[in-house]
Amino acid sequence: MSVKLRCPSYRYPGGKKTLAPLLVKNMPRQGRKWVDCFGGRGNILFRAIHEGLEYDQWIINDLYRAPFYRAIKEHGDKFRCTEKTPAEFYRLKELAAQGDCHALLMEPWLTWSGSTYEAGGSSTQGGMRTPEAYEANMRQACRYLREKKVKITQLDWLTCLAAEGLGAEDFVMFDPPYAGTTAVVAYTCDSVSPLEIVNYLKTAPHSWLLTEHKEPLYVLALGEPVLEQAVQLRMANFHDTDGQGSRIECVWTNKNVAKGNTVTLPAIHSDVPENRKDSYYQELPLDSLLKEIRDSVAAMDAARGVIDREMRARLLPALIALREKTKRKKPGFYDHLIAMGITPGRFKMWFHRAQAGIEIEAIIEEAQPEEQEPELRRDHREEATGVDSRIHCGDAVTLMDKMPAGSVPLIVTSPPYNLRNSTGNGMKYANSGMWESAKLTDGYDLHDDAMPHADYVKWQRECLTSMMRVLREDGAIFYNHKWRVQDGLLQDRSDIVKGFPVRQIIIWQRGGLNFNDGYFLPSYEVIYLIAKPDFKLAPGAHSIGDVWRIPPETDNPHPAPFPVDLALRCIQSTTAELVLDPFMGSGTTAIAAEQCGRGWIGIELSEKYCKMATERIKPDGAACAGWQAPKEFIEAQELL
Repeated sequence: MSVKLRCPSYRYPGGKKTLAPLLVKNMPRQGRKWVDCFGGRGNILFRAIHEGLEYDQWIINDLYRAPFYRAIKEHGDKFRCTEKTPAEFYRLKELAAQGDCHALLMEPWLTWSGSTYEAGGSSTQGGMRTPEAYEANMRQACRYLREKKVKITQLDWLTCLAAEGLGAEDFVMFDPPYAGTTAVVAYTCDSVSPLEIVNYLKTAPHSWLLTEHKEPLYVLALGEPVLEQAVQLRMANFHDTDGQGSRIECVWTNKNVAKGNTVTLPAIHSDVPENRKDSYYQELPLDSLLKEIRDSVAAMDAARGVIDREMRARLLPALIALREKTKRKKPGFYDHLIAMGITPGRFKMWFHRAQAGIEIEAIIEEAQPEEQEPELRRDHREEATGVDSRIHCGDAVTLMDKMPAGSVPLIVTSPPYNLRNSTGNGMKYANSGMWESAKLTDGYDLHDDAMPHADYVKWQRECLTSMMRVLREDGAIFYNHKWRVQDGLLQDRSDIVKGFPVRQIIIWQRGGLNFNDGYFLPSYEVIYLIAKPDFKLAPGAHSIGDVWRIPPETDNPHPAPFPVDLALRCIQSTTAELVLDPFMGSGTTAIAAEQCGRGWIGIELSEKYCKMATERIKPDGAACAGWQAPKEFIEAQELL
């Protein structure tokens, strides 16, 4: 007798675990793309898959929880619960801040209502689930994500939908932060504009379903909900919710809007001309620029409805222009803002949404007014061309030498380690299957990984020299390598990186095996952060520690892969819009770049590995679909 598997689900404030079956019944049963642009813990996605909905492609997007989905997809089948103790909670809380996969997977089980470690621990971790039940839940969720090849993105909701090119055969689930939400610690309604959602839904080209309270704005714009359902709150701090033990969940779909619903929103006025270009602000004198900023601030304070347009069409370009005009001058950028009573924190609150968040963070930093700020690098994706991210088959140095100097903002790579030229026991037991890199016994496809040490050092220095030439002045290289013991002495690769601007050494704690009783178990590799003078981390990345606990890649046919999570950590720590990997291997860097919406260029000597990488990249889809490389990379692509 077959046993029907339970649908995987996770506790989460507003996570729709209870309501999900009812929501799925109101969705189209089949189509081209199924998208959840506010994924939460994924409960609606898992229920839709569990109920047998048939779609060609599945996409789940969430600015905050995307790393959780990736951890399930990569490691859910191997997950094991650890102990429930205060010490373990605080240990995992620290590791989660560093992106540790196990810590992310434990979060729903250990925290208040399954939200975040910041919300604190609970005496009822995981609800009524036993560790065995939670592990089974994780394995089932992993199976669904892999079988359906679910694409995971971490984008602003509008950017996510624009990238997918949606049409009549597609469906989008909208479960945004509810208007007036204050008890949910994972997000707030301030990060999403309900008005923006309404304006989008009224002209959406695809089927959709929206859940919210019965807010007047939604009723006015979309009509009466098609469904109203009382749902019991499952908050761990129930007695602190002002007696709100249940709430009325409402559901709207495009069906009832299409049936002659002619209700329109009140007219919203903005003084910003529709055809005004950013260049307008570059030509304004200083006094006029200050007036534009003052007027924009006054308009946003007076009318919340025009904030989105004011931010994107006037305030942001005006701030950029002001920064350029006041660079190295007195009074400076901050002096003018403070004189108008405008603080950096005020801007950060307005620009909390990721649509312009990176740009505003780059402009508005917590610094003294007299400090000179570096010039803002604009998003070159606005100056798009027709060049797509792709892999180029050939020698790394030869191809990099054909690229324009200063054309790449970021390089993430892991070259061959030359491990088969070894004096120790490193490869001795490889054929026994005990060694984690047994596939490397015969070297790589077109490289034996056994060069004389002096030749290997010379080759790697040539590679780094080529990388430094193509790197922009604000760029950096994340160069992954492995220290080892040779002839009884530590080989720390200093002979390779000597003379290059190594800013920091990051420890990748990955675990391992040791068959030599002459030294302790080597459990880490290193990542050299080799940076040009103007390189800066992305806002907030400076709080990430320099010890990264990320499990090694296990399900990969390449003889020496590194995990997607490692490449993701490197890329997401920067604002680079394009990343180069001159040793692409099985395509890990490209997959990570796709997942966080960055462009990429890959170089790989082996045609076999190029094909392998292409096949691995395809299932993840193009998270940056439609992304086009900057003009400065056209020449590089043509030469390659």
